[in-house]
Amino acid sequence: VWNADAKSKDYSHISDKYERAIVVHFTRFNGVIDRCIADNAPHHLALYGYELANKLTSFYENVQVLKEENEDLRTSRLKLIRVSLSYLARVLDLLGIEVVDRV
Repeated sequence: VWNADAKSKDYSHISDKYERAIVVHFTRFNGVIDRCIADNAPHHLALYGYELANKLTSFYENVQVLKEENEDLRTSRLKLIRVSLSYLARVLDLLGIEVVDRV
């Protein structure tokens, strides 16, 4: 069971629908892994990663992160991005796709 420390993170500052959508998506990860194994179908994991990337993009386009004046909120949002990226990296790793640092 892998959770990228999602349960140990403080999400008390989450109030935005875009933030909530990402956190709710985190909770689906282990079920998706189980389904991939049961169905012998890795495309479920690829779809999970695609959906998470879309949710992260919507979040970043619609929510102040770096320009947020409230330091606690800004820190919380940066942590949410960091955890999201670790989930995406794990998805790619499980699919056998190498993660590059720069393009």
